[in-house]
Amino acid sequence: MERVKTCVIIPVYNEQENISSLIDKIKRMNLDILVVDDGSQDNTYNIVFRLNVPILHNEKNQGKGFSLVRGFSYAIEHNFDAVITMDGDGQHDPNEIPIFLEAAEHSPSCIFIGNRMYRRNAMPFLRLLTNKFMSYLLSFLVGQHVPDSQCGFRLIKRELLNKLRLFSHNYELES
Repeated sequence: MERVKTCVIIPVYNEQENISSLIDKIKRMNLDILVVDDGSQDNTYNIVFRLNVPILHNEKNQGKGFSLVRGFSYAIEHNFDAVITMDGDGQHDPNEIPIFLEAAEHSPSCIFIGNRMYRRNAMPFLRLLTNKFMSYLLSFLVGQHVPDSQCGFRLIKRELLNKLRLFSHNYELES
């Protein structure tokens, strides 16, 4: 089966310390990358530009949701079959991208969500509690176990992106 044409979208804000190594790891996988810089005040934009990676730049900080919507629009305009979203701070392991791609090629599902619950001690208690509640609620609503509904490491197929009415520009877009 042919690999799903995928764009890795990385929304960033002041990630000059992390973005270069993340991009290098993804480039080795021969995947398309789009960075959406959300008005960074550091050198993030220049680093990405020098790495010859497409970058969209928000003049001022608009929020992660706004940056994701811009990335989704870019992916649709450039005829990608799917997007992978991952944070630019290094919390998501790019070596797990092939797991998403394999799932997308062999499943009719339109979205695949990563799982950080194996590292629970790295998450503040209140965030963990909120995440568990939201994951339980989403699992109930969709009739399928979703262990980490708040994880930003996702693969979303084009058919779902086309159906979404994206109006939020904040973190609730990830939920």
